[in-house]
Amino acid sequence: MIDVIFNSRTKDKMAPLEKTLPHALLLTGERGVGLPTAARFLAKDSVAAVVKPTNTDGEVDSESGSISVATIRGLYEQSRAKKSLRQVFILDGAHRMSLGAQTAFLKLLEEPGEYTHFILTSHSPQLLLPTIRSRAQTLIIEPISKQQTDALLDSRGITEPKKRQQLHYLAGGRPAEIMRLIDDEAYFKEQAELMVATRTFLSGSLYEKLCTVHAYQKSKSDSLRLIDSALMVTRRNLNVNPQPDTVKRLDALLAIRENIDSNCSARLQLTAFVLQ
Repeated sequence: MIDVIFNSRTKDKMAPLEKTLPHALLLTGERGVGLPTAARFLAKDSVAAVVKPTNTDGEVDSESGSISVATIRGLYEQSRAKKSLRQVFILDGAHRMSLGAQTAFLKLLEEPGEYTHFILTSHSPQLLLPTIRSRAQTLIIEPISKQQTDALLDSRGITEPKKRQQLHYLAGGRPAEIMRLIDDEAYFKEQAELMVATRTFLSGSLYEKLCTVHAYQKSKSDSLRLIDSALMVTRRNLNVNPQPDTVKRLDALLAIRENIDSNCSARLQLTAFVLQ
């Protein structure tokens, strides 16, 4: 059994899925909540394959890679083999499927095998075709509570007050992200710097915002990291104090992320946001 931590509401919703897994299930939620872990938890020992986005060199690249038509066609052949036991195929970062791959995957959903199940994970489900989303049951993996976060930090022996405060701020409620921050000191420093840049990007002076844009517009992956961090902060602010301006900011960030992900100029997209 996989050692996992789930929000109580999420756990209640997962209970029936453990007994009867739908033909297609879409898991979504904030980055770092542990979507791949949740997928494996539900699949248990029935995982037949895990498909991840890859770059042109065939290396796993969840940020900028893609899932190709050829990969989905191979999955089609594999899933069509006659089985008498349950087999679960996990598509991690399913929104990274190309349009052609999504169209090919749709055929899999339209012709379900008796013992075949698909679990898709995505932090950006809006990038999936509506026809795919409509054929998959959706489950939102919610962040864990502050008490659960504290218990996780206790279990890892994190007792220093400043370190605990930093982890709460950087990744509170997101167990997978907390574990990565604890285990990788270089990554912890990188994320702390990113958070400083995010606060400047959202709340600094115009000059400070433009300097941040200059620093993060050099690559698509850096730009997306900044936007994803800004989305997390904005959602957190919206939960604490819902305001129309915050909703507008969230919508603008989501649009910018989709545009950059579709290869629009990161510099122009980020600059337009700080100038609006």
